[in-house]
Amino acid sequence: MRRHSGDAPDIRIVCARSRADYAAALGATGSVTKDYQGDTWPGFNRMPGESLMTVYRAESGKVEIGWSNWGYAPDNELGKQFGPQPFAQVETAPDKPYFSEAWLTRRRLVCACGWTVIRGKGDDQEAWHVRPRDGKPVFLLALGDPVVHCTVKKVAVLLAPAPGMLAELAPRVPVTVPGEHARFWLDPGLVPHEQFVLANRTMMGNAFEWAQVTKHAVNPRMDGPALLKRAPKMSDIRYGADWDEWWEKPRENARDVRR
Repeated sequence: MRRHSGDAPDIRIVCARSRADYAAALGATGSVTKDYQGDTWPGFNRMPGESLMTVYRAESGKVEIGWSNWGYAPDNELGKQFGPQPFAQVETAPDKPYFSEAWLTRRRLVCACGWTVIRGKGDDQEAWHVRPRDGKPVFLLALGDPVVHCTVKKVAVLLAPAPGMLAELAPRVPVTVPGEHARFWLDPGLVPHEQFVLANRTMMGNAFEWAQVTKHAVNPRMDGPALLKRAPKMSDIRYGADWDEWWEKPRENARDVRR
């Protein structure tokens, strides 16, 4: 199920690494089981209502990586009234009854390689892909359900004002942190002030690179690495296609995977 309110930003999450890669980025390789090795379920156009690779701290204290549905609703009357929400705002989440309990005790991480912002409406829509310049795995701060049977069922991704020049692309973006900082978000001893500071310390704008990509990325039914191929520019006409390509060319075509 895809829930997208008219006011919510249209952001798609890209996750194409294995659980072992993300565990290593968190410094949790000692707790990674053999089952994690080679465990990759790549997604280049994940939308609200779909599964996200999620990091959480189990009751034993061990850092675990599993799958959660993108869209959080508390198990109360508010959750029934408003339904699953894909995003929470860092400025208001600590005080909103909808998210306040999760903010205090159920902080999660979403594994990512970057995200795609859809701008415009109708035939004028554009897709812009944002990713870390160093190509390393990153984590999006999130709030979610309690751990039940070693699973976190639902999560909401935190949004904050975009840093630096990234604000020209989108006013609000997912709170994105590298592995060495992400694990602090899961610390049960984190005090409210520390939670707020960390949630407002998204990676600096110069840590990201972004470009307009193929319009196929706008289509929610499409998936595959070819969605992230840079859109043609006027320079392509003069110098030839991909003359200044700034990321690796995809090795397979975009494909329709949702029927």
